[in-house]
Amino acid sequence: RRRERRGERPAMTRVERVALLGRARDVEDGTLGAGGAFFGTNTARDDDVGDGDDDGARTTTTTSSDDEDVRIRRRRDDDDDADVAKANGTGDLDDARDGRPTWFDARAFERDDFDPWEYVEEITTFVGSETLREALDGHERETREALERLVNENYEEFASLGDDLRDYAELRDKIMPGQIETKREVSEGREEIVRALERLEASAEEREAQARASASKRLADECGHTVSKVERLLGELDVVGGKSSASDGATGGERAGDLLASVVIGAEDREGLEMLAPAFEDDQATPSGAETDDMHREHISGDVNERARMLDRISSEVNRLKFYQKQGKDLSAIRDLADRIEYCELKLTSLAQTALIDGLKEKNANVISHCLHGCTAIGKFDVVESAIRTVLIRPAVEKTLESIAEEDFASVLPKLSETALTSCSYVLDLTRVAESGLQSHDFLAGTVLAEVDSQLSSAFEKAYSPGIPQDFIKNYRAAMKFVDILEDLAPTMASLNHFRASRYLESYMKRWNLSVYFNLRFQEFACDVDEELNEPGLDTSRASDGFLLTPTTQTWLTMAKCMAEEVFVPALTDKFIRLFAQVLSRYRTWVKAGIEALSVQQSSDSNAEEGKVTMVTSSSSWGATAGGDELILVRLDVEKLCAKVRSDGAACVKASTSILGEDTAQIAVDCVLEGANELQEIIPQLDAFIVKVYVERCVESLKQLKGITATFRMTNKPMPTRHSHFVPTILAPLQAFLDNERTKMFSKTSRQEIVDKVVDSVSERYAEMASDLVATVKKTEASLNRLKDRQGKTSSTGVGDTDKICRQLYLDAKEYAVQMEKFGVVSTNSDAFNELWSNVAAGAPTA
Repeated sequence: RRRERRGERPAMTRVERVALLGRARDVEDGTLGAGGAFFGTNTARDDDVGDGDDDGARTTTTTSSDDEDVRIRRRRDDDDDADVAKANGTGDLDDARDGRPTWFDARAFERDDFDPWEYVEEITTFVGSETLREALDGHERETREALERLVNENYEEFASLGDDLRDYAELRDKIMPGQIETKREVSEGREEIVRALERLEASAEEREAQARASASKRLADECGHTVSKVERLLGELDVVGGKSSASDGATGGERAGDLLASVVIGAEDREGLEMLAPAFEDDQATPSGAETDDMHREHISGDVNERARMLDRISSEVNRLKFYQKQGKDLSAIRDLADRIEYCELKLTSLAQTALIDGLKEKNANVISHCLHGCTAIGKFDVVESAIRTVLIRPAVEKTLESIAEEDFASVLPKLSETALTSCSYVLDLTRVAESGLQSHDFLAGTVLAEVDSQLSSAFEKAYSPGIPQDFIKNYRAAMKFVDILEDLAPTMASLNHFRASRYLESYMKRWNLSVYFNLRFQEFACDVDEELNEPGLDTSRASDGFLLTPTTQTWLTMAKCMAEEVFVPALTDKFIRLFAQVLSRYRTWVKAGIEALSVQQSSDSNAEEGKVTMVTSSSSWGATAGGDELILVRLDVEKLCAKVRSDGAACVKASTSILGEDTAQIAVDCVLEGANELQEIIPQLDAFIVKVYVERCVESLKQLKGITATFRMTNKPMPTRHSHFVPTILAPLQAFLDNERTKMFSKTSRQEIVDKVVDSVSERYAEMASDLVATVKKTEASLNRLKDRQGKTSSTGVGDTDKICRQLYLDAKEYAVQMEKFGVVSTNSDAFNELWSNVAAGAPTA
C-alpha cells in the first residue's frame, strides 16, 4: 500500500492473494485447493467438453451414491495415511524442508492482508535480494512438487471437478446476440464520428481559405493605401521644393496652390504628419482651409529640419511598402503596384540625397541624422556614402594632394588619411552617439577608404608594384596601418565585420600583390644560400655572428631576414615560416652531403692502402677535401646554428607571428624547433669522423711497433728495462686536438667524449697489433727450434729474443697506460686496454 501511495508498482489484487493463499494452505494442510495448477487441468477438461459439443453428443453425468461412498472411504484412507506419515515424521511439509532458513516463514503468505511488495521490502532490510530469491525459488519448487503429488494421488477427484461446469455452447448462444448488437452499434458510432470529423476538417479548410483571402485583401488594400499616401506626401514635398527654388515667387506660388489644392488627405493619413497641418480637422481639405495650407507650405519651405523629418517619415512608409511587396509577391494586385512603388522609392532617394547634400554643406546635424535614418530604412546607404564622399572627403583629399610636394607613398598616406577623417569627423561623431540610433551606420569603407584609395592609385601608380621589394613592403605597411586606423574607429563588432566584408576593402587589398612579392623574396634568399653552399671547400673569409664558416653565416642571416620587420608580412606567415624551415633544411642537406663525400674519400684511402682499385668521382662538396680541422669548424658551426635557432630564431618567429594569436605563434615556433632538432642529429656523425681522423693519426706512431722484432733479432741487446721511444708520441695528435683554439670552443662534455672515443679506438688497434706481433714472434721461434732439432743442434739456453720482445711490449703497454691517465682515461676501466694488457702479460717480469 505504501508503494501504491508513492506511485510505484501496485499491490496484488484480491484474486491473486486468494490464489497464492490457497496454494500455500493446501501445501501446509496436505489437502487439495484451488491452486494455479488446477486451472490447466480444468482447461483440459473444458477441451474435452468442447470436443463433445462438436460431436453433438455431450452428456451431463452425476455422481452415483456408490461412487460417493468410494470417494469418502478413499479420503478417510488418505487421512489415515497422513496421520501415520506424520507420526513417522515424514508427512509434515515443514519437516521435509530441513534446509529452509529460519527467517523464511511460508505462513506469512496465508494472511488476508498479505502484500508481496511490503513483504519483500521488509525481508530485504536484513536479507540480501539474491538470498531471498533463492529461498522463494526453493519454496516454489517444493510447492509445485507437492501439488503434482497430490494431483496424481487424487486424480479421479481432480478430474471430476469440471463435471458441474455450465455448457459452453449454451453460454455462447446466450451472449452472442448481445455481442453482435454491441458490435453493430460501435460500427455505426464510428462511422458517424468519421463523417463528423470530415465535416470539421472541411469547415476548417474553408475558414482557413477565407482567412487567407481576407488577409490577402487586407494586405493589398493596405499596400495600395500606403502607396497613395507616399505619392501624396512626395507630391507635397515637390510642391514645396518647387516654390522655394523658383525664381518667380508669385507664379510658383500659384502653381503650388493649384497642385496642393488637388491633394486630398484623409483622416486616416494624418497620423504622424503633424508638420503638414498644425491644426488638422476631421473633414477633408476644403477651399476654406487654403490659408492653413499656405501657412504649412511656408513652414516646411522655411524649415529644412521639418523637411528632413518628413523625408525620414516617408522612408518608413516606403520601407513598409517594400515589406508588403515581399509578402504579397504572388498577389496580382500588389504586382500591379510594382511600378508605382519603384517610382516612389526612386523619387524618395533623389529627395533624400539632395537634402543630405544640403545638410552636409551646412553641417546641419538634424538634417543629416534624418537623412541617414531614411536612406538606411529604404536600403540606400550607398547614397549616403556617395554624398559624404563627394561633398566632404574628395575636396579635402584633393586639396591635400595639391599642397604636398614630391613625397613618397608611405609619407603621403598618413596625411591623406588624417585629412579624410577630419573632413567627415562631425558626421562620424554623429553616428557614434548612442541616443542617435545610428551606431550601425558605418560609412568608413565606402567613403574614407574608397576616396583615399582612388586618389592614391592615380597619384602613385608605381607604389603598388612589387618589383622593388623594399619599397613595396614599406608602402604595404603604411597601407595596412591606415586600415588598422579605420578598424579601430568601428564602434561595434558588427560594424567591424561589415567593414572587413566591404567590396571597397577587398578592392584595396587586391592592389597589393603579395604572392609576387614573396616569389621575389624567395628567389633572392634562395640564390644567396645556394651560392654559398655550392662553393667548393670551406670558406671562412666572411664568417660573422659567432660562426666560423661563411655558408653557416649566410644561412643564419637568410633565416633572420625571413622574420625581419622589413621583410615579413603577417598575411604570408605560412610562406615565410616554410621558407625559414627550407633554408635550415638546405643547410642540413649540405652538411650531410659533405659527410657522405668524406666517407667515400676515407673508403678510397683505405682501399688504396690495401692495393684495391676504387673509382673516385670528383665532388665539389666540402667533405671531399676536409680534414680534422675542417671537421671541427663544421661541427662547431652546426652546434652554434642549432643553439641560435632555438634561442634567437624562435624568439623572432614568435614575435613576428604573435599578431595571429598565441596558438599560431606556438605552432610556428614548434616547426622551427623541429628543424633544429633534425640538424642536431648530425653532430654525432661529425664527432665520429673527427674521432676517426685522430685515431688514424695516432695509429701512425703504432706502426713503429713492428721495429721491436728487428731490434732484438738483429742485435744482441739485453733484456729491456724501459719503454720504447715512440710510446709517448702515440697520443700526441690527441693532445694537439685539445690544444687547438677551435677545440676549446667545444663544451667540456663534448671534448671528453671525443677523447674517450679516440683513446678507446687507439687501444683496440694497439691490442690487435700487439697480439699479432706476439703470435708472429712465437710462431717464428717455434719454426727455428724445429729447424735446429732437424739439424741436430742444441737450442740455446737463457733469455731468448721472444722473451725480450714480450718484455718490451709489456713495458710499452705500461707506459701507454700512463699516457692514457694524462687524458683523464682510467686504463683499468677500458675494455680495450684490458685486452691489450692481457696480450702482453707474458712479458711481465717474474717475482
